[in-house]
Amino acid sequence: MAVTLDRNLNSLPRPAGMNYIGLAQTGAAAEQRVREAISAGLVAVSPGVRYCLAGYIATIGCTARLRIRWFNAAGELMPDTGDATAPVATDTGGGADLANWPRVHVFALAPSGAAWLQYRLAQTPVAGATSCTVCLLRPTVEEALPGQTEPSLWAESAAGTRAAIRESQDYLASELAATASRVTELSASSAAADARIKAEEEVRAERDRALSRSVQQVGARLESGGDVNSAIVQVTTLAEATAAGASGSWGVLIDANGKMTGIKLFNDGTTGKLLISADETIIDGTVLARHLSAETINAVSVLAAQGVFDELSGRSLSFISADLGSINAGQVSFNAAGWGWLRSNTKWWADGAAGWVLARHDNGTTFADFVAGACRIRMHSSGEAGISFPNFSVDNAGNVVAKGDIEATKFLARSATTGERTEHTEKGFYVYAANNVLIVEVGEFRS
Repeated sequence: MAVTLDRNLNSLPRPAGMNYIGLAQTGAAAEQRVREAISAGLVAVSPGVRYCLAGYIATIGCTARLRIRWFNAAGELMPDTGDATAPVATDTGGGADLANWPRVHVFALAPSGAAWLQYRLAQTPVAGATSCTVCLLRPTVEEALPGQTEPSLWAESAAGTRAAIRESQDYLASELAATASRVTELSASSAAADARIKAEEEVRAERDRALSRSVQQVGARLESGGDVNSAIVQVTTLAEATAAGASGSWGVLIDANGKMTGIKLFNDGTTGKLLISADETIIDGTVLARHLSAETINAVSVLAAQGVFDELSGRSLSFISADLGSINAGQVSFNAAGWGWLRSNTKWWADGAAGWVLARHDNGTTFADFVAGACRIRMHSSGEAGISFPNFSVDNAGNVVAKGDIEATKFLARSATTGERTEHTEKGFYVYAANNVLIVEVGEFRS
């Protein structure tokens, strides 16, 4: 009598509405050969990563093995290492109630060169059986956590959403060290969304070292309309004590679609540091610092009731809007490419506006310009310089304008062509011409 193979398992009582793979043989003296039910597709994997294959199983008149096979990137079947199998005895499980189906699993490490995973259900009829059936309900493949020994809990809705809770624990105590670790992961997913919380905790005690570490990660991902939006928030805490000293750190890292923001606190018993990575930092209160140094200080808005620094230094200090109640600085240093300046409002050289500006360009151009009402003091590296008050002015061209009393020991006029001059040191007032130049000299003069 011929042997009939049935992969639909229409005659097998089982819970309705669940994914499965399976195989049934019927006929006199079912062939004593191994036959396999194979998953319809391949699951992408990464070499060196540990995976778990699990499912609810039933066997009738046969034994079975749950198997993992690996394929390379070209889709070629890789050699079978024989270690990715889970044997199942005959006449195990079955029926309409899932509670009567035992859940079996196998863990395996993806070998070098592996790109795909395929799961299989191998069937071997027992001697004399006229029929045999094997079925695996709810087959699942997951990336295993470190130390995980059981598959994740299963939860699935009619809409195809999934939820799982996984936890693994490991501990070891010896004469040299004691260690304990725990990893917990909560996950929920649908066709387009994925959310998960993962916590890793580790403690270690050795003869010359004690360490505690905690990492908590919260993630969310959504695919919509061809776009992918994702966010990950990770909090890391570390405390360590050795014969050389102690240190502790705490940090938060936020990744939103690849944009990174973070803050970290560190203390090694000698130096305490606060590191901030952000586009905008707002401090509402008092800022006290012995030393503030940065490659670039660039903010849209800086608000502080008071900022006190012994030293403020940076290659770039740029505030589009800065409202600082009080700044006391021992040193302010600027060394930027292009223009660097210290100024009030938007004051610039010879713009006619009231205010002040100190500026320097990396090409050597330097100037200072102070304007208060009708008074101005200015100097420029081009040679232009001067002082202008309402009744008195002087410039670098030698022009002096005075409206009022002048007291001087001597006035001297020099010939621009010959350089000749005439000096008179006695008291008096003298005006005369020499070489077409008007020379004025006084010993003492009052108007």
